[in-house]
Amino acid sequence: MFDFTDIIYYILLLSAIILSLIAPKDHFRGLIYLRILLIVGFCSELSVDLINSNYKAVHAPPSPIHYFYIPFEYIMLSVFLKKYLKVKLVKTLINFSFIIYVLVALYFSIFYYSFGKDYPGIIYNFGIGFLIIWSSLLLFNLEFNKKVKLIQLPIFWICTAIIILYSGVFFYNGVYNYLVDARTELAYKLRRNINLNLNFIFYILLCYSFICSIRHKKSAKSSTL
Repeated sequence: MFDFTDIIYYILLLSAIILSLIAPKDHFRGLIYLRILLIVGFCSELSVDLINSNYKAVHAPPSPIHYFYIPFEYIMLSVFLKKYLKVKLVKTLINFSFIIYVLVALYFSIFYYSFGKDYPGIIYNFGIGFLIIWSSLLLFNLEFNKKVKLIQLPIFWICTAIIILYSGVFFYNGVYNYLVDARTELAYKLRRNINLNLNFIFYILLCYSFICSIRHKKSAKSSTL
């Protein structure tokens, strides 16, 4: 039912969930949103894989679960990033984007995809385009203590992970639906070689961000002793 790369994917995802639960929320603003997103993401991914277990990977029909999880993912990540953004205008734009995104997602889900016609790549790309912008703005305006190195900040690795994953997925989604019908084998190879590898990088960086938070808590405790 699951091949080796699927097993690696779920190991990384479960590792991220466990580390997020260990990471101290008092040193990690908005951690609760990441915890919820990871747990819901695990459940949705596993559900889709179990439902499609009787199909070959590229012949599996699109799952309606994606139409609900993708908007949920955008909202949770945006709310998390907003916790670190200082510019009021950007926060207002994020709030406004929720309304726009939900309306766009509903329109395409109902009138274009009919909740299952194809994988909702347009809906996904619309949201991840915003996430790349929010993450980039946050990195350029990141405030940190000079005693702490930039690479020791959890938010730095999370923003980096978001930009790497979604920049790749943005271009990947543009051709995937076409290739599934026109060149099935190529679509399968792209999924394995691009999409999964990007997710591997994403969850590795996410795990490291939680490790940075755990280390920061330990060093803070030792300095008070």
